[in-house]
Amino acid sequence: IVAIRHRITLDPHQTASIDIASGIGETRHAALGLVGKYQDRHLADRVFDLAWTHSWVTLRQINANESDAQLYGRLASSVIYANASLRAEAGVLIRNRRGQSGLWSYAISGDLPIVLLQIGDSENIDLVRRMVQAHAYWRLKGLAVDLVIWNEDRGGYRQVLQDQIMGLIAAGVEAHVMDRPG
Repeated sequence: IVAIRHRITLDPHQTASIDIASGIGETRHAALGLVGKYQDRHLADRVFDLAWTHSWVTLRQINANESDAQLYGRLASSVIYANASLRAEAGVLIRNRRGQSGLWSYAISGDLPIVLLQIGDSENIDLVRRMVQAHAYWRLKGLAVDLVIWNEDRGGYRQVLQDQIMGLIAAGVEAHVMDRPG
């Protein structure tokens, strides 16, 4: 770990903005190179501007806003670091007699984390939209997960909810990744 330390003194009622950047290098030399690079304030300012622009473009690409991105980040942490409160009850898990191969008939490899969304009626279609959007956001950020939408609608012949779900997926930026890993 390398840290650039800079001391500032503020007068009463004075403010300052502090930017914090994290970097990683495979070697000590590479890490020290980053320190040298980002001590140049103009270069550091340019990098922060580019990062902001990239984030803005990413959000526009999936039609999301900053609060959506914060929510999707919190959800991603529950995917990366298993959150027991979001898992099925212990009794449900114990009754499972299938292994990973039990998922294969549903075109789910089980090699990636699985985010399961259960939906039973059209009143919750906005939740599907948000999860499809979250999935797109995660992919753009490099987090590959299998999003499984479990439609429990017993609507009968017309399958209105299924058509709505498929329409949301087809209209999104990720229509090309349906039925594929991640």
